[in-house]
Amino acid sequence: MLIGVLTFTPVRAARSQNAAPNDPKQIYATALRRACALPALNLAWRGVSDNAKPVDLCRATDEERSAWEQFIESRSHKSTMSPLFFNDGVITQTGWWASAGEAGVWRGTAQRWARHDKAKVAWVTSHPLEPDTLYVMRDQLEKSLDKSGDGGKSFETMSLPEAGAWSKLAFHPTDAVQMWTADRKLWRSRDGGAHWQAVSEEMAGSADNHIMALAVTSAGVLAATSEGWIAHYTLENDKATLTEAALPRRGAISSLTVDPLNERIVYATYSELSGAHVWQSLDGGMKWRALDGEDGNALPEAPVRALALDPNVSGRILVGTDVGLFGTDVWSETAWSRALPGVWVTSLQIAANDKNQPQLYAFANDRYGAHVWTTTLEAAPTTKAEPTIKAQTNPCQAYFSPRLAAFPIAGGSQVIKVEARADCEWKATLETGTQSWISIAGPSSGKGSGQLTVNVAANTAMPATRYATIAINGTDVVPNSVFTIGQQGTVNNCKVTPIKSGEAVMGQLNSDDCLRQFDYLSFHYADLYSFSARAGELINVRAETLTPQTHVTHQLIGPDGNPVPFLPAQPYSPLRLLPDAGVYQLLVIGSTAQALPTNYRAVIQLAPPGCDRFTLTALNPHFSSTGGPGSLMVSTASNCTWQAYSSAEWVSFSNGANSGSQTLNFTLAENPTTSARNALIEIGGKYAQIRQAGRGGECGVQRLTIGEGINATLNEADCGATFISSDASDVYVFEGRAGQGIAVEAAIVSASTTLSYLPLYLYGPRGETLFSQASVIPSSPLTPFVLPETGTYTLAVGNLSRVTVNYTLLVRQIPTDCRYLVTPEQVIAPFGGGTVTFNLQTQSYCPWDLLSAAYSAEWLKLTPIKNGFGSRAVRITVPANPYGQRRHAPLVLAGQRIEIVQPGINNTCATVAATPGLTMQGALSPGDCPAQLIPQTNNEFIFSNTSAADRFSFTGTAGQVFSFTALRRDYNSTESAGPLAPIGYGLLDPQGKLLAAGTTDPTLPLPSLVLPATGTYLFELSHASSQQEIPYTLTLNLGAVECAAYASLSTSRIEASGGGGTINIEAPPTCPWRLQIISNTFLRLDDPDQGSGRAQVRFSFPP
Repeated sequence: MLIGVLTFTPVRAARSQNAAPNDPKQIYATALRRACALPALNLAWRGVSDNAKPVDLCRATDEERSAWEQFIESRSHKSTMSPLFFNDGVITQTGWWASAGEAGVWRGTAQRWARHDKAKVAWVTSHPLEPDTLYVMRDQLEKSLDKSGDGGKSFETMSLPEAGAWSKLAFHPTDAVQMWTADRKLWRSRDGGAHWQAVSEEMAGSADNHIMALAVTSAGVLAATSEGWIAHYTLENDKATLTEAALPRRGAISSLTVDPLNERIVYATYSELSGAHVWQSLDGGMKWRALDGEDGNALPEAPVRALALDPNVSGRILVGTDVGLFGTDVWSETAWSRALPGVWVTSLQIAANDKNQPQLYAFANDRYGAHVWTTTLEAAPTTKAEPTIKAQTNPCQAYFSPRLAAFPIAGGSQVIKVEARADCEWKATLETGTQSWISIAGPSSGKGSGQLTVNVAANTAMPATRYATIAINGTDVVPNSVFTIGQQGTVNNCKVTPIKSGEAVMGQLNSDDCLRQFDYLSFHYADLYSFSARAGELINVRAETLTPQTHVTHQLIGPDGNPVPFLPAQPYSPLRLLPDAGVYQLLVIGSTAQALPTNYRAVIQLAPPGCDRFTLTALNPHFSSTGGPGSLMVSTASNCTWQAYSSAEWVSFSNGANSGSQTLNFTLAENPTTSARNALIEIGGKYAQIRQAGRGGECGVQRLTIGEGINATLNEADCGATFISSDASDVYVFEGRAGQGIAVEAAIVSASTTLSYLPLYLYGPRGETLFSQASVIPSSPLTPFVLPETGTYTLAVGNLSRVTVNYTLLVRQIPTDCRYLVTPEQVIAPFGGGTVTFNLQTQSYCPWDLLSAAYSAEWLKLTPIKNGFGSRAVRITVPANPYGQRRHAPLVLAGQRIEIVQPGINNTCATVAATPGLTMQGALSPGDCPAQLIPQTNNEFIFSNTSAADRFSFTGTAGQVFSFTALRRDYNSTESAGPLAPIGYGLLDPQGKLLAAGTTDPTLPLPSLVLPATGTYLFELSHASSQQEIPYTLTLNLGAVECAAYASLSTSRIEASGGGGTINIEAPPTCPWRLQIISNTFLRLDDPDQGSGRAQVRFSFPP
């Protein structure tokens, strides 16, 4: 059979194309009404830091609802006038942390909350296996990832491999030092984020398609994209291979969640309207079903941002949306219930409270600003009505609780709960070969929830730890729900060793140590220590690994045998309050029971009750590579005893234990390496950081004078500033006065590798952070930075890549009334070279520079302009481009980023005059200019350096309907080879206003719209990648208003012997249309291929 494909280009009615977008207030108001019609979850909410109760908008007044609608409207336009907004958040042992975008990082405890720092932040997350490890993505485009290993007391900056839209970190479920992130590729770190390796190829799809969320399982990695795909990668030999992919629906995926009890059960949420928002997979991510429900029990139509699994109730999920928090039982008929209606939930976190109950935290926003609400999750569903069960579509789910247990050599018994739906039948089965030492007392099967008693015999035969599993299965029960048993062997050492306050102990964790269960999730080997304490004493614990690519943590066990909750003595204090008198145990715990031997150092510091206020001042925190003596001032009450601890063995004390305010003397050993190093001295939960230079490095503070530039070299031997990170940096101080305007520039002269910029840090006279990781100060090119007070300011120049860099630094005085305007932002130079001009407007006394912004502009051979003043037409000579590819030269003029674009040889960026209705031929090539009409949420122009575009002009009349046909063309041929999709397009009206811009979808008709005015229009055709040549044919169409044409076939099946049929076209008399064959040259049109009004066009196939 021969198959022919045609395109039919009617000029469609313009009313539907020009329909106004849906009003966000109407969409969200409808969603809130539906939410209020759902039954309520009986959850008692309170504010974490203020105990306030959220306002239930389902019972709100008209005034409160009106304020909520204004909040929704401000968020839909991303208004800067909207209140503080939390984008996400995490719960750690030291409290909660939240990211607020331009408003920085916020931190809170049970007592208070406040902004931690002002630097822009993309997201914040914590390590699930390391309670004190926190990660903050400062700026995705600048590749800046900050890490804290001490609960946020200090951060170090790590450099990601390249700039990109990085997804939030994902962590391996058992290997603490293995972590993942992604942009358009998968990246993995094996050392906690210090180094990254790309393990996959770049993903397919448009340039806008990137990975939004990751989930790591024992079977591989699941990656969810901005276009709705969920891809499954398997890992072998450091290579991640794409094996399968699913598309539940189109749209951006906001989260992926793996059931911790069964990793084949995965949940995905979508943050775009028009489609189901919550999806579930029972086979590891390949087949999906929607969970939004139907009719009156359905989830309201609103973007879903977060999902959490209730650990107490099998199958109950909780989702955070733009209109509130909702819950449902996925194993019953999907019926949603509401909680927190009327708040914009961006993150959901579950952590154990001081009673070891699961506590749900919702990072949410409303018309008053940002909040962190919390509630305790009860042991059973709290909805009033039991939903109907659909056994044929909702399989039974039975779980063990807990899921594992560690037994001593002597054996013992354990009661295991089985959680299951009332109609679920299940049976517990011992692993083959374990019946000799494990037995189940009583019935091993049942229906609905129940319990088992497991007996474990003494281990007298095996020297090593032994393991066994009990599986639960049955009709319609999802597999892989198991209870794991671990039992000590004869070589396992659970001896408890006494430890003294202030004295560090050294040890090694291996498979001969004591087997312990941790958080009922996995087994770990641990060393046990004991100490005595009084009720009310304060303790600070530090346990750190000495073996690269490993991890240790710790746990305190009280005199009653239960874990000690984290009860800070003061907000943000690491000191814990010991609630009881007696003997405590300290467990130093390895990452997993399968980890390599891990060397560690651990120390406890005890302080008397009430001694929770210490101040440490390093008299000189910077040391040369030769080392030597140093001192530290310790300030506290006279009756408070304390002990000093150093995180590095190259720091020693002469009087490490004392009381009251004293001078602590210490000595640094010589640094034999060429790398700078740092150490923490900790007393009473407070610490001072000291730095030591490597051989050949500098470690001092240099003085600057405003207006005088310097030349300097920065390398990894420079010890830098104690207040920014562990990376090398140069530190300067200068005197400033209140109201003085300045600008700071650090220009790279040469470096051992390509760098985009050197980060700048500026601190005020009182140590407050004014700028962090800025490429230039101030960040806005239009306004100088005004010093807030008179005094000594500290300026640090960082080196994120730890390479040797030669640079110039200048702190310039600028009048406070200087304003700069540079036009245009981008200039296109001819491929043959020439002169381009940028117009700078400013006051006559205002200084400025012209600098190259990147190494990629070396081909320009720019002569920098230093100390220019006033307005000027800045002319730059551009050499000829001898290559076929386009090139770019980013520059900085008066602090504003500008760019010169030069097409490849024999290419032009000129606009081509087009005649509507005539087909043109062309090609998008690597030498073309970039696209300029790329859609944004605010319809502003941006420039994409990865795109290629051609531009056309045509004359149109007000009221005409515009459409276009873009087809792929074979090389060296005028014949079309099929649709050219996806492809970018943009249209400007005669006044230069953007009328339409977007990307075509091959499954949908091409767009059309009514021209608003008579004049010359500009049309742009573009492709996201400029790395390939794409031949095309393009036809611009203009038609009369209210044209609506439709085509149908008399037959679509033609026998091998040949034949034909007719294409029936229905259209008003004045409505033009055109037919075009886009594949299969055997198809022939026997009548004209264009016309107007109603018509029949015959077609035929030869035998």
